Amino acid sequence: MKSRLSSLAQHFRRLWSAYAVLLAAVLLSAIAHHYVGRAVDEGVRSRVQSVAEETQRALVWRVDHYLSVVYGVRGLIGASQEVTPEELNALLELMEVETRYPAMQGVAYAKVSPARVTITRVGPLASNRGLLGANLRADPGAREAMRTASRTGRPFAITRTGFGLEPDDLGIPSVWVFLPVYREPVPPRAQHPGASPIGFVVGIFRTEDLLQNLGPLSAVVDYEVYDGPAPNPEHLLYDDDGLPDLGRRTSGVQLVRSSMLPFLGHPWTFFFSTRPGFEEVGVERGAPLAITVGGSLVGVLLFGIIATQIRGRVAAERLTTELRSSERAARASKSMAEQAEHRAAILADASRMLASSLDDPTRLGPVAKRVVPFVADGCIIDLVMPDGSLAPVAIAHEEPGVPPWLVHLRRLYLPRRDGPALAPPPPVAQEFGSVLVVPLSERGRLLGAMSFFLGPGSRQFDGVARALAEDLARRVSAAVDNELLVEEAHEAVRLRDDFLVVAAHELKTPLTALQLQISSLGRLLDKERLASEQLGDKVGKVRRHLVRLTSLVDDLLDISRITSGLFDLHVETVDLGRLGSEVVDRFREQAAARGSALSVSMEGDLVGSWDAFRLDQVLTHLVSNALKYGLGRPVCVSMEAAGDTVRVRVRDEGIGIAPKDTGRIFNQFERAVSSDHYGGLGLGLFISRHIVEALGGHIRVESELGRGATFILELPRTGPSSFIAAGRQRGSTGLRVLPQSNSEPPV
Repeated sequence: MKSRLSSLAQHFRRLWSAYAVLLAAVLLSAIAHHYVGRAVDEGVRSRVQSVAEETQRALVWRVDHYLSVVYGVRGLIGASQEVTPEELNALLELMEVETRYPAMQGVAYAKVSPARVTITRVGPLASNRGLLGANLRADPGAREAMRTASRTGRPFAITRTGFGLEPDDLGIPSVWVFLPVYREPVPPRAQHPGASPIGFVVGIFRTEDLLQNLGPLSAVVDYEVYDGPAPNPEHLLYDDDGLPDLGRRTSGVQLVRSSMLPFLGHPWTFFFSTRPGFEEVGVERGAPLAITVGGSLVGVLLFGIIATQIRGRVAAERLTTELRSSERAARASKSMAEQAEHRAAILADASRMLASSLDDPTRLGPVAKRVVPFVADGCIIDLVMPDGSLAPVAIAHEEPGVPPWLVHLRRLYLPRRDGPALAPPPPVAQEFGSVLVVPLSERGRLLGAMSFFLGPGSRQFDGVARALAEDLARRVSAAVDNELLVEEAHEAVRLRDDFLVVAAHELKTPLTALQLQISSLGRLLDKERLASEQLGDKVGKVRRHLVRLTSLVDDLLDISRITSGLFDLHVETVDLGRLGSEVVDRFREQAAARGSALSVSMEGDLVGSWDAFRLDQVLTHLVSNALKYGLGRPVCVSMEAAGDTVRVRVRDEGIGIAPKDTGRIFNQFERAVSSDHYGGLGLGLFISRHIVEALGGHIRVESELGRGATFILELPRTGPSSFIAAGRQRGSTGLRVLPQSNSEPPV
């Protein structure tokens, strides 16, 4: 077995470069697979975006096309005031409504009177005769639409079902567009706010015909249209394939997109979803797999070539003399050192470049300058500081100096936090300019704000500018969040490395002592001079080191149980006084060796429902720490009953704890002192805190640096309540409270 392992190790030493090339090829193939696949996915999403935009543009064009009929009728009525049915039908025939406008059900004219708004003309008359004489003011939806159209002077649409349509169209959604008619030709509402319409031209469109055949790729992309600002199955106006996609899951990858389109003052929502086969756009979907397979094959080929070369070199080396073999070994060692140095230099350069791209505090300045003057006249980027306040990190404006209007607008609206979000901005007078503030947030966390400013004038933020500002804010948010993630990753790596160093030191110390004791036992046994007293002393030392190793391993296992939710508590009736005395008795020999006087005092009834094994573990950690950091001074353990609570104090007069560290020491791997002077993994207080909290109690420390520390443990007699137990089981502590049992707890 040993020779086989040695042969295997020699094999890897000889072919390490071939294996390195193979591993590098596989890694590069995996990275290429990831980025190529992401590029393909981005192209697919771009196709969905393009289809959605083209579909909505087609609807806007079609609506404008159909509105030309409504405006034509209004022009006819405005020119002659009174229009006969024959004139209306003649106009509709001239405009070829039935052939060029298949979605148009009809056009009606409703005359306004003090008490009614009555439909007096309708065309084509044959299919819409039932609308004549209808009072539109009696319908709440029509009444509100006419009020809005009168106020704005622009067409306003509503969606409705039935009411005068053909018998075979009853129950099918239709769109009614109300266009006001004035005595004068279309008065500007801002100049004549008191003008009242004499009637309304009502265009009636069949929703099914109006919305069909809009999508350029209807074979692979389905679209649905809903009435309102959000998708709602009850307000479905049109479905391209007749199968509702909202909430439906299909096999394979399905991309969806939802967007709101203002339709003549009335919001409609488009819901786009891809059909099966959408992503089968060509061989580019197989590009990532082809790259992975090709890269792996190249790696295998290079591995074979390098391995063959190495085997040939080894075979040649076996034919040389011992001197030449030594010389080649020295040259090979030098070459390996140079290669390692070269790799280290490359890694250092890469690390420096990556660090400069994430930690550069001025990288947001060019982003703000790029915004001016195309999106805004000024831009300020604020970030959340460590104290929670918002502070500017980048400012840009077009003028050489800071313009007064920018100072005034900034003073009017300085971004402020309102909990996890930004406070709403106050109203800004038009003569001062315009302000657009977009929050910077990622993963539900507020990172800052991006403020865009427009100076006094006619320029305003439109929908395009707002969309661009939000897109810029998303990119800035991702960059800032990436920086924070890198900082968190560095902190996690530092904690891991510190823990590994401490853990290796703590495990190596007892292992070294065990090795020395076992070697000493072996030498004494070889010389047959081992007396029973020596054997007892050696075995005792071995046992103590094994107990220390077991305690370290148990702490590591407890951390694993806490994080995995398998750390159980076995609740039973426990006499805390007797348990505390047993713990103190176990430490008396250690206390005497350190020169510390260890005492225990008890007062009142100390019986309650707890886990005896875990309480023993908590007391052991506290007493052990008191002796470790007590500088050989007295250590006192006191237990007293306080009503329904039992309070335990462990007091030492040692080095003490700084106030800034009193809360941190109860966290995982945290220590108040350097591991170079005091051993330990930094897990005891973390495990103790979780055990005490699971039992319904709490633990804290009172200390001053250089004046000792007092750890105070308070436990309710009734043990953990069902509410606390359930909370621990669902929460992040990883502890579970099990029913009372007579079985022994696991060790």
